[in-house]
Amino acid sequence: MLAFSSFGFSLLLLLLLAGGLNTFPELATPETAEINFIKNIIERVQRERSVDTLLLMARRQDSHCPLQHINSLAIPTLRLDERITINIKQRFNSEALALVCMAELRDAVLLSTLAQNLNRMRAAPIIVWLHSMDSDLHEFLSIIIERAERYSLMNLLVLRTGLYALEDPIIVYRLQPFPNATLKPISNLNEVPLFLPVWRDFRQKVAITVPSLYPPSSYLLLDKRTGSQYLDGFMVRLVREFARKYNVELRLQRPENESRWIDSRSIEQMVLNGEVDFPMHGRIHTFSMESTAYVDIVELFVVVPCGQQMRLADVYKSMRTYFFVMLGAYFLFALLETTLKLASDHIWRRSASCLGYSTFFINLHSFAGVLGHPIGLRRYRSLSLRQFLMIMSIFSLVFGCYFNANLSALLTKPPCYQHVQNFEELAASGLPVIFDRIIANVTEVQVKNQLLKIPNIVLMPNYQRNDMMFALNSSNAYQAFSKLWDIVNSQQKNFKRHVLCASPGLSLFHGYPIVGLLRENSIYINAVNEFIYKAHEVGLYHQWQLASMRSLVASKKQLVDPKSSYTEFTHAPLNNQDLLWAWKLLAILYAAAGFVFIGELVMARWQGRAAAKAFSRA
Repeated sequence: MLAFSSFGFSLLLLLLLAGGLNTFPELATPETAEINFIKNIIERVQRERSVDTLLLMARRQDSHCPLQHINSLAIPTLRLDERITINIKQRFNSEALALVCMAELRDAVLLSTLAQNLNRMRAAPIIVWLHSMDSDLHEFLSIIIERAERYSLMNLLVLRTGLYALEDPIIVYRLQPFPNATLKPISNLNEVPLFLPVWRDFRQKVAITVPSLYPPSSYLLLDKRTGSQYLDGFMVRLVREFARKYNVELRLQRPENESRWIDSRSIEQMVLNGEVDFPMHGRIHTFSMESTAYVDIVELFVVVPCGQQMRLADVYKSMRTYFFVMLGAYFLFALLETTLKLASDHIWRRSASCLGYSTFFINLHSFAGVLGHPIGLRRYRSLSLRQFLMIMSIFSLVFGCYFNANLSALLTKPPCYQHVQNFEELAASGLPVIFDRIIANVTEVQVKNQLLKIPNIVLMPNYQRNDMMFALNSSNAYQAFSKLWDIVNSQQKNFKRHVLCASPGLSLFHGYPIVGLLRENSIYINAVNEFIYKAHEVGLYHQWQLASMRSLVASKKQLVDPKSSYTEFTHAPLNNQDLLWAWKLLAILYAAAGFVFIGELVMARWQGRAAAKAFSRA
């Protein structure tokens, strides 16, 4: 707050010393025809568009410029000379109108200062008040055209009058910036708008572009019919459709078949050097470079190899829940049947059946009810017991079908072990995490805490990482954007199982904007932003993404590496080891049957001896 106050005080003092603020408008020179004409022009501009700031520029030594006497306007006004530069957009707003007073050739320095003041505001309206003799007019206009083309000024009017002669007529020239800047006189100024949206028709202005070959924004595909390569991708489609819509002649920096992968930093350097106007490349939004409106919103996360196929022994262990349910249902049915039988005998005053502990352990009706076997209903005359047996039959039917279906599914297509769920498990797993070398720097700033939990990061160019992901290499984990992951995930759906998986606990950051890059103070910024907004409104951009995804997935089907990817199930038949649980169960049951048989023999022998002793005594 203190720094901002000191800056505001310094700026105010500077403007006061330079005559930059209208402090005493009542002391101004009486209005002339020139001043009235300029005021009328400003009012017309206000009716055509919003004007929140009025910027008046004249050289310090120019004491005859009529702009110095423009007062009483209901617009905040800045008065600057060639020595003062202020970023109007950053300090004030982007709705500004600039008026420049020129009377000498050396006043062209004002246009250079104006370009600095209107940084990233090249579509702002500019009015040049030109006082010149007829002999110097051509040279003045040439200088204005040269500066307008150098600094990409698009909306510019020149109001030319004689050398401070009030009786001379005012001639108006309008800048036609495309394809090459020219100044054309306007004869019917009152019948046409002062400033036109010239950026809606570039008149075959040449724009240089280059693809980064960073899927899915741009990539090369092979035409199977012709054998030639061609560019595709959602940024390729956006740039080409924009050029067609706004009448731009699009030229590739190199032919399509000679295109090669270019990293993000090289793309940025080419844009900064002015070698490329609008690259076919999307990147994370930063304020260091001129960029378009948001093209997309992405999420950055880490994808890991999916869990491997579960062993058959572990499949059997996963059925323990069903075993405990079956055991609990058996004892519950045995208890309920015994209770109902005792209650029925008591109600009908019949002698109680011989019940013992063996009834709970060896109950054939309960076994039949749990295992889904048929149960005889004629044995009991009690209606309540029959209803209970019917409930047991229904339970056995449902439980048996559910158990058999799950067992069949597990044996036919065994499940997979759980994959890595969070950064702690990722660090403990020892998996190398492949990061894009460029994105890793941005990511480290954004999510430093998460990156500190990943000790085994491997940096490599993004095209190598992409090739490994498209090959479904399961030896590494990968940093990926949501759009790239959508393509890889669509590709692996063509196989019997997934190889790479994403987890919510491995997210690095959400909702990060992707933008296109433009040259600093690009003439295309307004047109590109308007086109992006319309493409999102009508769903065109979404359609480009789907079409690019389909074509890219179709081109990557043959890239899967069978040595480093387990996309297929092993079709080995069951062996004795897999059925070991069945042999153990059979052995236990036969042993139990043997012990029961021996126990019955012992019991019968003991009962026979007891009966013989009783008979002998009698």
